[in-house]
Amino acid sequence: MIVLSKIGNEHLFAGVNRQDMAFATWGDSLISENEAAEKAVKLRLPIGNTKFALDGCGSMKHSEVGAKLFSQLLVSNGHELTPENFERHVDEAFWRLTSFIPNDKFRFQNLSFTILAVIETADEFVVKACGDGYVLGQRQAARNGLSKLIFGPPAPSKSTPIEVVERLDDGDYPSYYVYNFIVDKNLLDEYRDGVAFQTLRYSKSEWANIGVATDGYRFVPDLEPKESETWKDALMNGKRGILSKVINRNQAKFKDDISICL
Repeated sequence: MIVLSKIGNEHLFAGVNRQDMAFATWGDSLISENEAAEKAVKLRLPIGNTKFALDGCGSMKHSEVGAKLFSQLLVSNGHELTPENFERHVDEAFWRLTSFIPNDKFRFQNLSFTILAVIETADEFVVKACGDGYVLGQRQAARNGLSKLIFGPPAPSKSTPIEVVERLDDGDYPSYYVYNFIVDKNLLDEYRDGVAFQTLRYSKSEWANIGVATDGYRFVPDLEPKESETWKDALMNGKRGILSKVINRNQAKFKDDISICL
C-alpha cells in the first residue's frame, strides 16, 4: 500500500500549509503518511480497509485543519466502513464537526475539502467521491489490455501498470460535503441544493487494486521520460519513498499538493 502526501510548489512559494492528506482506516486504526506508519503501510490491510485522499480548498484559510479532524472523527468509534454505511458515518462526522463550528464563514474556511474513498469488499472496490481528483487502478494480469487513460506504454504481459481509471472533475467549483451544513443557502451559487457522493464500482475479476489521488496528480504527465519511468515503477511496486523523491526532484512541476492512497 502507498500512502503519500506532498506539498505543492505554489504552496511552498506562498508559505501556505499543505492542504491535502491521504490515509487508510481499519476499524479504529488510522494509517497516515507519517514516517511512523512506514512499516504498516507496506503491509496488506485485510478486507474492509478504506483508503482516503482529501483535498482542502486552496482559497480557504484552514481547510487542512478540518480534513485532519474529519479523519480522526471518522475512526474514533471504531466503525468498519462499508459501501452501505459510508455516507451515514461521514454525515455523523460532519455533524460533530459543525456542532462546535456554528458560523457559516468558519465552516467554509475549515471544512471545505473534497473526499475520495475506496472501500474494499470481498468482490469489488467501491469508490465514494465528493469532489474532484483521480481514481487509480491496476488490472488483473490476465486482463492486461486497453485502458481509458494510461501514462506510458503497457507493461509486460505478467505485470500491469497503474492506470488513471477515472478523472473526477467538478469544473471550477468542486463540491464540498460541508455545503450540506451551510445555513445561508444564498452563499452557494452552484450547490444550493447540497451535494451527494458519487459511487463507482470496480470488480475484482478485472481489477487487482484501486486507489485514489487528489487533483495534484494531473502534473504527473509533465515528468521527463526518465523520471516518468521511475515514477511508474515505484507506483507499481509500492515504493512510496521513491515517489516522494521524484516529487522533490521535480518540485517546480508539481505546482499543487498531491496525495495518493493506493
